[in-house]
Amino acid sequence: MRALLWILAIALLVGTLVGARLVYENNQTGTGSESKAEGRADPNPDYVFCLGFIDVENGTLDLVAEQPGTVVEIAPTRTADGTDRLFKKGETILRVDDRVAKANLSKAQAAHKDAEIKLEGAKRLPEKHALDVKLQKAAVEAVKLEKSKVEAERAAKVGAFNTSIGGNPKNIEAVFDAMQRQISEKATAEEIKLEQLNLVRSQDEIDRAAADVRAKKSDVDLATLALEKCTVKAKTDGTVLQVYAKVGEPTGPQAPAVKFCPNTPRLVKAEVLQEWTHLVKVGQQASIEDEGHTDRKWPGRVKSVSDFIGPKVTKIIEPFMTNDVRTMECVVEFAEPAKVIIGQRVRIKIKL
Repeated sequence: MRALLWILAIALLVGTLVGARLVYENNQTGTGSESKAEGRADPNPDYVFCLGFIDVENGTLDLVAEQPGTVVEIAPTRTADGTDRLFKKGETILRVDDRVAKANLSKAQAAHKDAEIKLEGAKRLPEKHALDVKLQKAAVEAVKLEKSKVEAERAAKVGAFNTSIGGNPKNIEAVFDAMQRQISEKATAEEIKLEQLNLVRSQDEIDRAAADVRAKKSDVDLATLALEKCTVKAKTDGTVLQVYAKVGEPTGPQAPAVKFCPNTPRLVKAEVLQEWTHLVKVGQQASIEDEGHTDRKWPGRVKSVSDFIGPKVTKIIEPFMTNDVRTMECVVEFAEPAKVIIGQRVRIKIKL
């Protein structure tokens, strides 16, 4: 008998759950008319229901510290009276330890300065090269003069030897032969040096030095960028919704540090089931209702409808909620200012 009662209780519970699900899904279809024959929804309803969330036009932003490090500073996100602080575009919200980044920047700047000094030196190379060539030509001429001097001395000494003593001055001839060979080799060496100087292109050295300056400037830019990435800044005017990071703890690009909301009008991003998308048009009047407080309602208007139907963007893990359906995004704007909260779930009734 007890087993039979348990079976009846379970059957009753299952029947209740199935019935509740059918009622809920009937409401989720968005029709404002009663079901017709065979349980089909009215193909020409007076309005469409859908669920949505309060958001801003381009959505909230998850800001990250692109340079990993330990958080050392977080700016106050609330004013003295407890209201949200309005951050201006570019204002710092969070900063990580930037000592290494500053050291790298200083090192890159020093290398860049050194490269600039070398470039200035390279620019003087053409003048120096011209002087080197002039000096080497003088050295070649000096060797030629030395050679002429030795030839003259040889002729004079050999002639004097023949006049005073007579005979063949072999020893003197040998000495002067050696001296002339030495001078000839010296002259060849000096001429080769001059040829080497003529092969030098000072402009090549200038170009290399200029390229090194550009490379070092790029290193400075990269180091500057790395230092800038040690701070999380407001991308536009707006408020901080939530800070995930904590002072003294590490953070980085792998996880958001701040959730940021641009200071733009708040609106509703709703999802219309595929079977009713052809009925929703821009400009249609809508009623927005707080899901938690049905007495809070605001008039609205369909601002835009997407040209794309896809899986539900917002997955709701709750009883009787179907997530494996196709939906279209529909943006509904408020007809008048409304005090609503980002992420707040609302029901939208669109008048057809």
